[in-house]
Amino acid sequence: MSAGGLAARPEGFRRVAALPGERGHPHAPVFLAVAARAAQEAAGAPLLLIDRELFRFDAIWAAAGHPNGVLRASPEQLAQLSGAPVADVVLARWPDFVTNGVVRPATRG
Repeated sequence: MSAGGLAARPEGFRRVAALPGERGHPHAPVFLAVAARAAQEAAGAPLLLIDRELFRFDAIWAAAGHPNGVLRASPEQLAQLSGAPVADVVLARWPDFVTNGVVRPATRG
């Protein structure tokens, strides 16, 4: 992203955008045209955890300081950049929780 383009972004996104480069991360945050709902909902969360299930993926997109800001990273990179602990967060893995694309309410066994 050009310096002029970054200056036009919200302060929270600009602050977060500097961090990955300072820590040697190869991907800069991306500012989306439409806010990501999960990022909006998570913005006020008082506790930051990295779900162990994310480590199934090579790359994920994490919130980056604004509902429109996202950062591509591996789960390992996200843990290193954020300093957040890795924890078992989900109640069930994806195949157990979704049937034919329909999300079922979680049940406790």
